[in-house]
Amino acid sequence: MKTVKTLLLCVAVSGILGLSACKKDKKTPTPAATGTVTATIDGTAMTFSKYTHVITGSVNDVNFTAVEGIAADGSTFTITLNGKLTAGEGFTSNDPDPGNAPELLYVQGDNNYMNGIDNPSITAKVTAISATNIQGTFSGTITEFKSGAPKVVTEGKFNVPIQQ
Repeated sequence: MKTVKTLLLCVAVSGILGLSACKKDKKTPTPAATGTVTATIDGTAMTFSKYTHVITGSVNDVNFTAVEGIAADGSTFTITLNGKLTAGEGFTSNDPDPGNAPELLYVQGDNNYMNGIDNPSITAKVTAISATNIQGTFSGTITEFKSGAPKVVTEGKFNVPIQQ
């Protein structure tokens, strides 16, 4: 399962880095926000509504869905859920199988915050899902990779179209 988590982290980070490396063409209008990811992070309300998207895939026969968005300040937030998703399904890092735990990734400048296997405080729930949209909630405590400094995430919500 450590391999699955490592691969999912690599997918999420590469998606974020790929989007952040894009340069804006002055002749092309900025695409309209098509979805939102919102959360209160350490008491500050944040909205990640630029370039929201859903990535789905499979690693070692384990399906995953990653919901990502970028804030106006360039920070990104990603929620990764494993398995086949159904409305009303909840995910927690207290699951006996660590491979089923949701992953939260918040990248702010050079700081990367994420929950780890030893962090039992992450919850996520899919409140609605269709072929064209996914909605849900999330919360928990994430820690910075280098320093271990925590950030508390509350009131997390996502509502993002699934592009075909």
